[in-house]
Amino acid sequence: MRFVRKSLLVLIAPLFLVFLYTTAIDVGFVRIGTHPATIKHILADSGIYKTVVPGLLDQSKRISGGGGDVNLSDPLIRSAAATTFSPQFVQQNTEAVLDGTYDWLDGKTPVPDFQIDLTTSKTAFANNVSQLVQQRLAGLPVCTTTAQVENFDPLNATCLPPGVSATSAASTLQSNILSGKGFLDNPVITADSIKNGKDNQPLFTGKLKSVPKQYRTAKATPLILGSLTVLLALAIVFLSAGRAAGLRHLGFPLLAIGLLLLVFAWGINRVTSQTLAPKISVNNAVLQSSLRTLLVDVEQAIDKSYWWFGGGYLVLGAGAMGGSMYLKRGGQKNQPLAVASDREPPVGAGKPSPSLELKAPADPKPRRTIKIQ
Repeated sequence: MRFVRKSLLVLIAPLFLVFLYTTAIDVGFVRIGTHPATIKHILADSGIYKTVVPGLLDQSKRISGGGGDVNLSDPLIRSAAATTFSPQFVQQNTEAVLDGTYDWLDGKTPVPDFQIDLTTSKTAFANNVSQLVQQRLAGLPVCTTTAQVENFDPLNATCLPPGVSATSAASTLQSNILSGKGFLDNPVITADSIKNGKDNQPLFTGKLKSVPKQYRTAKATPLILGSLTVLLALAIVFLSAGRAAGLRHLGFPLLAIGLLLLVFAWGINRVTSQTLAPKISVNNAVLQSSLRTLLVDVEQAIDKSYWWFGGGYLVLGAGAMGGSMYLKRGGQKNQPLAVASDREPPVGAGKPSPSLELKAPADPKPRRTIKIQ
């Protein structure tokens, strides 16, 4: 029985180490990835919403149409875009997408339930551009050379062609933005409109169809891993030779994994902030800075779990080791001293031979004393 108990203890001890580490790592990711409120908070703090529109303008570069191209890098265009698509507007729509996506992941809807209709916003953007251009062109002189007329650009013009007013030039630019291609070509965004680039099939009902099931499984793993870890700890105590030994067998793994998690938390933070984040490179400098900040913020949010688990394991490990020493010393103090009469005779020793036994001499008979007178 003792051999079986020791054999089981040898098998369980390494599993306990693995489950301690795996549980902490798993909780770090699940705690962030399964809570939309946490994701929203991280996105808002990163400043990413201020850079989404400039990044899209840099990516699109220009709007091409029959009435002429519109350069999206022009300061006037960017000013109108910033007025139309404010960071609050971008945040509101992004959070609506997150809510719909998490409803799908949790099995509440067959597909993510969201609809972002930017049709009105695109019209407002074109109107804002038109107003700014009209204000800029108002009061310009009439062009005097053919080159000025042929190269007329309402965004950079220094004169107006003969017969062209500021209002008509601004109206033409407005039409080019609304009818041209290159920016917000599909202003209505739904889950069905997001398609796989290879086969042009809806992404959420095709390639990502099995993601909700995997997500719900991952969401339950911290509870499963935590329960198994506790059961392994109880088994170690049960299989150990006494409570003191059981606590000692728990203390060493807790101290080791706790220290490992603290080192891991420090290392991953350093690698992310000094190596991974600087490698993010996009055309827009402001967007690039926000993406780097976002990566570091996500890592630090996950890393916080490792710091807590590492510190907690160290405290529990120290407590277990202290409890083991206390029980061991207490047991020695409470153990009664052995008395000579209570000690068992050495192995192989029998009762002493009768011939060697020493008997006390019998009391002598009292002698009669005769007095002579």
